[in-house]
Amino acid sequence: MQLKPIGQERVNFKLERALKCVNTIKEPENKIESVSTQKRIDSNKRKLTNIRKQLVFLSTKARDKVTRFYASNALKEIAHQLKD
Repeated sequence: MQLKPIGQERVNFKLERALKCVNTIKEPENKIESVSTQKRIDSNKRKLTNIRKQLVFLSTKARDKVTRFYASNALKEIAHQLKD
């Protein structure tokens, strides 16, 4: 029997996925754009928006304050990575 992941683990998993998407989006900036790279960028942007929506939900509606705290910090970290 497996236990459900606690709030911090859920947020960290979503954060890792989001940062991976951010890196994939920023990676081909110096390369020549083709159709396949554009599709990959669009796909990762959609994934990133869904992850951010989930984190916003957790930062506002989570039952425990710890999960809200980690989710809001994860959103700040994603925003910081997108600016750089």
